[in-house]
Amino acid sequence: MLGLAVIAIIAGLILLSFWSEGEPDSQLVTIFATISSGAIGALAGLLSPSPKK
Repeated sequence: MLGLAVIAIIAGLILLSFWSEGEPDSQLVTIFATISSGAIGALAGLLSPSPKK
């Protein structure tokens, strides 16, 4: 689900850049970037190997 969220956010940013006239709203781009970076971090945390003792 996290990978799907990252892909959906990237697709949303691409569509937003095509549909917006001129510059896209900077706050909306910042919110999308924040959500996607959090999802990427969570995905990396899930895929990293657990430490062995």
